[in-house]
Amino acid sequence: MKRVVMLGTRLDSMGGVSSVEKTILEGWSSQDYSVRHIATHCDGPPWRKLFCAIGGFVRYAALAAAGVVDIAHVHFSSRASFYRKSLFILMSRCFGIKVVGHAHGAEFQIFYHQESGPLRQAWIRAILRQFDRLIVLSPQWQAFYAGLCHQLSFAVIPNAVRLPPESLRNEATPPVVAMLGRLGRRKGTYDILEAVPAVISRHSTATFHFGGDGDVNEVRTQLAGVSWRRQVRLLGWLNDDAKSTLLSRTSVFVLPSYNEGLPVALLEAMAHGVAVVTTPVGGIPEVVTDSKTGLLVAPGDVATIAGAICRLLENPSLRTTLGRNGRALIESEFSVERAVARIVAVYDSLTGRAG
Repeated sequence: MKRVVMLGTRLDSMGGVSSVEKTILEGWSSQDYSVRHIATHCDGPPWRKLFCAIGGFVRYAALAAAGVVDIAHVHFSSRASFYRKSLFILMSRCFGIKVVGHAHGAEFQIFYHQESGPLRQAWIRAILRQFDRLIVLSPQWQAFYAGLCHQLSFAVIPNAVRLPPESLRNEATPPVVAMLGRLGRRKGTYDILEAVPAVISRHSTATFHFGGDGDVNEVRTQLAGVSWRRQVRLLGWLNDDAKSTLLSRTSVFVLPSYNEGLPVALLEAMAHGVAVVTTPVGGIPEVVTDSKTGLLVAPGDVATIAGAICRLLENPSLRTTLGRNGRALIESEFSVERAVARIVAVYDSLTGRAG
């Protein structure tokens, strides 16, 4: 049996990356590879994050030096995550360990092109060249990384989610419009808030539920002076059960992001059979086809966002059709079993088991 160490964030952390790692580990079924998870990042104050990173580095160094690691599976995003993981990647190469990168950074393009000067860009490209295989979430992301480093070898493996029982579906009355994720501009939170008055002018009883952390205080500040603030609920970060309960009652899920990898929250909403309104950024176009598995709107187009929400609230048949199509797509293409099989195929190609 080959031994894999998966390097990523703590599994109880908030965010999509930890959800992806947890889903993979819980769904792991291969008898050819044992997978051990080591956290290199956690939520909390800077000192806690530092201790987590140092502890992860020491644990991984001990395993690598003992020669008991065949493959390092490194989950990374942008900025501090990338620089931190660079140390683990270079250590792996020093010990002759095969390295699989797993790219999640929704803003990696901004990180590389706008935030990094020539020296940092050279470092990023040098680290990318260390990967024996780079897992990306969509063909669009493959094209981006290939533009940075043409000699990379890729595997396109979308994020996966579990499919809940259809019997859970029970839309609430009055209608619930939901958004899950880190509140802030990137996820389109403020665009949703701007759309609320137009929606409730036509659907006066609709409520908007925001589940997530991030710019919560700024959202509260914006709500403080508006007459419709009681129709907006800030739920904080939700655990899996609370998330499932909310999505089972939701009529419309909205995620008008400006940048994305492949948002787990969107996949989870579709798995629950919820009609979605989202934007064609990152890997989303691989999942949402306009008017077939959801409605697509341009980032920042508040009027269109409001119109799409109203269109779905006013058309139960369309809501049902989009929800069913979305759930069927998740079941066929984004299941945990399919993702695990694709990851095993990557490992096989590096260990000589392929074919």
